[in-house]
Amino acid sequence: QSASNVTATYHYYNPQKISWDLNAASAYCATWDANRPLAWRRRYGWTAFCGAVGPQDQAACSRCLRVTNSGSGTQATVRIEDKCRNGGLDLDVNVFNKLDKNRNGNARAYTQLVKEADGISEKMYCVDKLATYIGSIVSEVVNFGGGPEPKVTIGRLKEVEETI
Repeated sequence: QSASNVTATYHYYNPQKISWDLNAASAYCATWDANRPLAWRRRYGWTAFCGAVGPQDQAACSRCLRVTNSGSGTQATVRIEDKCRNGGLDLDVNVFNKLDKNRNGNARAYTQLVKEADGISEKMYCVDKLATYIGSIVSEVVNFGGGPEPKVTIGRLKEVEETI
């Protein structure tokens, strides 16, 4: 499986302001994840996922995505807790800002999708199409006053076997 030019925007989940309550965030995955322990819900930042390749809807819930800005080395791991319509990712604004610290609008990075097993070491073979993103992220930080949202473009998608 492969995909290119996957886009990620940001969303104001701000889970720290709503006590990590997926129901309060109206997150799609709340049906399955809202009653998980608080420590589990706050372990990673949140994202919506709607990539062309990989699990969709409920099958994507609870999966994790590790994003590393290769230009700065900045990393963030996010948990898929929502779905979107932009064809890629809709990162929590806090995660987006963490990855684009310098706000230079042209951050190069790579992204890996991994499955989180609640602290249990587990091997995931990407036949389930969660896959690994390898490529570049380009942030286009634009005018916040009514213009298009800042975007992050993720390069190609490649399946791999990942041990976590």
